[in-house]
Amino acid sequence: DGIRDSSVTGVQTCALPIYHRGRDGPGLRHLRGRDAARRLDRPRERFVTEPIVVLNGRVVTASDEFEADVRIVDGKIEELAPRGRLSGTGEPIDADGCYVIPGGIDTHTHFENPTLMFTTASIDDFHSGTVAAAYGGTTTVIDFVKTEPESTITECFERRREVAASKCAVDFALHPVVPIAAAETGALAELAGLAERHGAMTWKFFIDRKSTRLNSSHT
Repeated sequence: DGIRDSSVTGVQTCALPIYHRGRDGPGLRHLRGRDAARRLDRPRERFVTEPIVVLNGRVVTASDEFEADVRIVDGKIEELAPRGRLSGTGEPIDADGCYVIPGGIDTHTHFENPTLMFTTASIDDFHSGTVAAAYGGTTTVIDFVKTEPESTITECFERRREVAASKCAVDFALHPVVPIAAAETGALAELAGLAERHGAMTWKFFIDRKSTRLNSSHT
C-alpha cells in the first residue's frame, strides 16, 4: 500500500485501487467500494482489520502486469500468488475484469497550508484532503512544514506532525521548508536533528526567487 517513510505517522491503509477494464474505459472502484471510503470519516481509525483477499484481478506492478490473487493483512500487501494459490485466507473481494494496482503516493500536497504571513490557509485540511486522496486511490501523502514567526523549524515540524496525525485518513510524511534566513538562524543545523529524531529526510529549498533563495554561501 505504498512506501512507508520513517517519518510516516498516519494510519496504515489498504485502499488498493481496482480499475475496471471495460469498453467504456477504466473506471475506479475501491477495494471496499464507497462504503469503505465513508468509514474514513473517523480519522486515524484503522478501517481494515481482518485479512482480505483480492481474487481474479489483473495485478499491475512497476514492471509487470499479470493475473494474480492478492492477500492483505493488517493493511499491508502480504502475499501475491497465481490465481487460486494463496496460502492464506481472508474476506474475498472479486476483482474479475479489473486492474489491481498499488496505492498511489502524492509527494507534494498543501493541506492546511498557511499563506499570507500565516493569516489564512488552504481550504482542505489534513482530514478532508486525505479522505479525498483515499477516494482517488492515493494511500500516502507528503506535505510541508513552514516555519512560523518566533518558532524554530523543529517546533513547527513537531506541531504540524501532531495535527496531521490527529486528522489524516492515510499515511503521511512531512517535508520541512527551509526558511530564507536558515543560515543566520541555525535552522540548517536543525535538519540533521529532524532526520535523526523524526526521519525527515527530504527538505524544500527555494532557489528560483531572489527574495527567498539560498545561495552557494549557505550550503
